[in-house]
Amino acid sequence: MTSTTSTSTQDVLTSIISNGVFCAIFVTLFLLLRLRFKRVYEPKSHCDILPSEERPDPLPITPLFWLKALITMKPSFMIKYSGVDGYLFLRYLCIVSSFGLGGMLIWIILLPVNATGGNHETGLNQLGISNVGNVGRYYAHVFMSWIYYAAIMFTVYRELHFYTNLRYLLLSTPHYARKLSSRVVVFQTIPDQYLNEREFKKLFDGVRKIWVAKVSPELSKKVSERDGLVSNLENALNNILKKCVSVKAKKEKKGEHIELEQELVSYIPQKKMPTIKKPKIIGKKHDLIEYSKERIAVLNKEIEELQKDSNNKKMKPLNTIAVEFENQYFAQLAYQTIIHDQPLHFDPKHIGVEPGDIFWPNMRYYWWEKLSRTSVAVAAIIALIIIWAIPVAFVGFISNLTYLTNKMHWLRFIYNLPKQLLGLITALLPSVMLSVLMMLLPIFIRSMAKLSGCLTAQSIEYFTQQAYFAFQVVQTFLVVTIASSVSSVVTQIIENPTSSLSLLSSNLPKSSNFFISYIILNGFSVSGTILFQLVTFILFYAFSFLDKTARQKYNRYVGLGEMAWGTTYPIYEVLAVISIVYSIISPIILLFTFVAFLLLYLAYMNTLNYITGIGTDNMGRNYPRACSI
Repeated sequence: MTSTTSTSTQDVLTSIISNGVFCAIFVTLFLLLRLRFKRVYEPKSHCDILPSEERPDPLPITPLFWLKALITMKPSFMIKYSGVDGYLFLRYLCIVSSFGLGGMLIWIILLPVNATGGNHETGLNQLGISNVGNVGRYYAHVFMSWIYYAAIMFTVYRELHFYTNLRYLLLSTPHYARKLSSRVVVFQTIPDQYLNEREFKKLFDGVRKIWVAKVSPELSKKVSERDGLVSNLENALNNILKKCVSVKAKKEKKGEHIELEQELVSYIPQKKMPTIKKPKIIGKKHDLIEYSKERIAVLNKEIEELQKDSNNKKMKPLNTIAVEFENQYFAQLAYQTIIHDQPLHFDPKHIGVEPGDIFWPNMRYYWWEKLSRTSVAVAAIIALIIIWAIPVAFVGFISNLTYLTNKMHWLRFIYNLPKQLLGLITALLPSVMLSVLMMLLPIFIRSMAKLSGCLTAQSIEYFTQQAYFAFQVVQTFLVVTIASSVSSVVTQIIENPTSSLSLLSSNLPKSSNFFISYIILNGFSVSGTILFQLVTFILFYAFSFLDKTARQKYNRYVGLGEMAWGTTYPIYEVLAVISIVYSIISPIILLFTFVAFLLLYLAYMNTLNYITGIGTDNMGRNYPRACSI
C-alpha cells in the first residue's frame, strides 16, 4: 500500500463488519434475555406498574413474530402507549429512512456518471462526485439535486401540514379538554399593576381562578427542614428494623425462644439507638426517632398555617401568574393575545403544563434578568462550540490518517499494520471518539437552558434541542468535514498554499467516507444498544443493593425511564443533514441512511412502546423543529 492509496473501501467494510458484529451480539442477548427479565425489556406489559388501560399487549415470544408485530404496529397504538412525542419521533426516523430509500432512485443516473468520470479514483470514491473529471457531467448532479431536494421539501411541507392537523385534533379531543392544564395559562414578567387578582381579571373574559406565585423564605426553610427529618427518620427506622431482624435470627439459631415485643429497646439497647445533635456539632444529643417524630408534627402545623395565610406580608409575590379559564377557548384566546404594549411584558406564556413540569426557581425573573441570563447562556454555548472544535478537528484528521503520511513520515508505520486493524483505526475509532465527545455535552446545554430562565420542562427541552443541534451541525458536520478535507490534501496545500481553497473544495467529497462510517455506527451499534438496554439492566439489577429503604426499592421498581427529546432529536437531525448534503456528492450514503434509520426505527419502536414512560407532554413541538432543519 502506498501513501496515496485511498482506504475508503477498507474503512467502510471494517466499519460494517465491526458494527455489525456488535449489533448482532446485542440483538442476540436482547432476544435471549427479554424472555426472562420482563422488568427490563417489557415492563409496561408484564409488571403492575401502570393501570390496566395503559398496558400494551405483550409482544410475541418468537423473534420473527416479534419483528412482525413491530413492523405492523398502527399509529393509534403508538400514540396511546408511547405518547404523541414518541409517535412523532418514530415518524421522523421513518421519514428520514424513506429519504434514503427514495433517494436511491438517483443512482440510476449518478452512479454511472460518477463511475465513468475518468478522475482515476479508487474504492468508494470512484462512486462519488470527486471521480468526475469532465465539468459538463456536473449537469447530471444539478438536475438530480433539483428533483431530490424538491421531493424532500415537499415531504417536509406535508409533514408540517400533518403535524398542524394532528395537534389541532389532539387539542379538541374530550380527553385533553378534561385536563386542567388545557385551561391553565402561565404568564411571566407581569407588571406590578397586574399582580393584583382584581386588576388582572379586567384583562380577560372567562377567568375562573388566579394563582399569584409567591415566595416565603420562612416556608421554604421549614419545608426543607421537614424533608430532611423525614428522610433521616425513614433511614434510621429501616436500619433499626434490619438490626432487630438480625438479633431475632441469631437468637432463634441458638434455640432461644423469642417473644414478639412492641418496644424496639427489647431488641436494641437504648444507648445504641441513633441520635441527633441540636444544634449541630455543639448541641445536645437527642434520640433521633423521638425527636424527629415530635419535630415533624410541629413543622406540619406551622407549614399548614403559612400555606393558608396567603395574605402574609412576609410572602413576596413573584412576577408570574397562573390563570385557570372556564374552557379551552378562553385559555387559547389569552395565550395567543398580545397583552402589553411594552416588549417582553406578559411574555413568555405557557399553556398545557402540569405543576411537575415547572422549574420553580425561574418563576421570579424580570424581563431584563431573563434577557441577560439568556445572553450569558448563549455566549457560553458559543464559547464551548469554539473550544470543542479542537478535539473534534483531531477526530477529522484521524479519519484521513493515511493522507498525512506524505509529510509526516513517522506515521508511515501504520502501513505495517494489518488491514483490519488499520481499518479500525481510520474508520471505527474516529466514529466512536466523535460519539463520545458529543455525549459529554447534553448536561451542560440543559443547565444553560435553565440558566437562561426557561420555566417549563417543555421550554427547557426546546432550548436544548436548538442549542444541541447547532452544536452538532458545527462540530459533527462542519468541523469534521473541513478537518477531514484538510488532512486529505495537506501535502498539496504545503507545496502550493495559494490553491488551498480549490483543493479543499475538490476534496470535500472524500470526507463522506467518514460520515458513512458514522452513520453505520449509529445504525448498527447504537440500535443494538437501544434494544439491549444495558444501562437500564445495570441500574435495575447491579445497583439495587444501594437501596436501603422500602421507598427506594419501590421507586426503583416502578420507575420507568423517560426520553429527553431535547438531546435525542439533534443526534438524528444532524445525521439527516449529513445524508441530505452528501446525497448528491456521494450517493452511496443513501443506502446506509436507509438501513441505519430503519434499524433505529425498529429499536425505538420497541423501546418507546414497551419500556420507557411517556413523561412530559410536549405535544410534539420538537417534531416541526426537527423537520425544519
